[in-house]
Amino acid sequence: MRKVGLLLRTWLLLDFFGDAREPGRESSALTSSIFGQSFLAFALAAVVFEPSLSLERFAALNLSLSTLLVGVAALADPDREARRLADRQLFGTAPLGRVTLPLAHALHGLLRTALLALGMAIPPAVLCAFLVQGSAIVVPAYLALAVVLAALLAGALQIAIRATARGFGALRAALAAGTLRALLLGLGFAGFIVGLPALRGGRDALPFAELAWAWPPFWAARWLADPAAIDAALVLLAIALGLFVLDGLVGDAIRTGHGTIRRPFPPIARLHRHLAGEGPLRGVTAWTSAMLFRSAAFRARVLPLVGMPAAMLGLTFAGEDRSGRELLLGIALLMPAMGMPFLAAFLPRAEQDGASLVFATCPYDARARVLAREGALLALVMYVTTPVLLVALPFVAWSGASVLAALDLVAFAIGLSVFATAHAVRDLDAIAFTATDDDPRGLDPGRLFLPTLLLAGLGAGFATIAGSAWSSAIAVLVLLAAWRRLLSCRSRAAELPA
Repeated sequence: MRKVGLLLRTWLLLDFFGDAREPGRESSALTSSIFGQSFLAFALAAVVFEPSLSLERFAALNLSLSTLLVGVAALADPDREARRLADRQLFGTAPLGRVTLPLAHALHGLLRTALLALGMAIPPAVLCAFLVQGSAIVVPAYLALAVVLAALLAGALQIAIRATARGFGALRAALAAGTLRALLLGLGFAGFIVGLPALRGGRDALPFAELAWAWPPFWAARWLADPAAIDAALVLLAIALGLFVLDGLVGDAIRTGHGTIRRPFPPIARLHRHLAGEGPLRGVTAWTSAMLFRSAAFRARVLPLVGMPAAMLGLTFAGEDRSGRELLLGIALLMPAMGMPFLAAFLPRAEQDGASLVFATCPYDARARVLAREGALLALVMYVTTPVLLVALPFVAWSGASVLAALDLVAFAIGLSVFATAHAVRDLDAIAFTATDDDPRGLDPGRLFLPTLLLAGLGAGFATIAGSAWSSAIAVLVLLAAWRRLLSCRSRAAELPA
């Protein structure tokens, strides 16, 4: 156990102070996460708190928030696999028992999760004490339940990701983690929108009341209101501990392997060749497209942006007002375009140091910026915005819109996303995924307000006429203009001197 304690101390020091010791960084990512999420939990608890609320309903809402955010955090560490591999190299020849390293991994994950959960649980736990005056056990009981629920979800998610990595490789596991994170954010957003009315109306006010009890925080809130059922919470604690131990065993058993070369989907490959040509633009576009899928850090930041439009599409199924549903659809389909500035801000950052050497000897220095921007535009349109919107098409039709209206809305969104993407990458100075962290590139939130407001207005306005002859004509014109803009990428790159 002494060696386990030494490993835990080292890993926790890296969690809290590892980022601060890197050049140019002044704070710890874990410390800022704890304080930031604690403030968010305090703000939500203070907004919804009323002395007349029942303890069960108030605790269910806040336990859901802390559990969801810890689950998202468990999937949000793009450097986790790198640390696992580094630990394997470091301890590969160390005189450690077979159980020492997996046990240390499991306990470290549990402690890290407990710290995040406690940071978000303390403010609502104190407010819970005001709902049941005279009960001294409610605060520690709430804190214990928050840790148990967070450990349960985080452990289950990490086991799934570790099993995916073992069966399909680390890259596909990172892609699955980003996708799950997007789903959690989207479902959480939709859940809180439809769940706030249940604070006063009870469980029956939820659209899917029968499914609500499949979410463990609802059971935990009932146990908190009825301490006689605390034995069930102990069962959950044992399950959570078992999940983390299993996570350590599965994670430690992962073997690295060689990937296989896969060719792109033929229609996309032909479209890529047609738009980029055979010159340097095709190479830059291919590089950017490949790194969109291979960069774990980029996927961790990008895929959650897909969850918000998915959540808004889900909310349209619960709404009964047809006009309001159409407006929501029009705005939701343009949310990928609204998120393009965020993607462009993270696009230059290299996955590994020295990635710029790939293009260091390229004889197209005079074209570098134009190649970077046009290549990023083609890659984002072909592999991000257009596939997302095409996947959304059947769901738009399923929401109650006519087939013609669904086609108009999606076609209009695809066309506008081309121009929004071109606007987002206009300041790109380096080829994607080649810049170091020391490069002074950032995101100015003030520049996002006007484009976002404009896109939301266009989406809502177009939704009011979707399905008519005018909307079809407008959608076709926007698509043709977008296609012409994509065709101009090759000529823009070729016009510059070599």
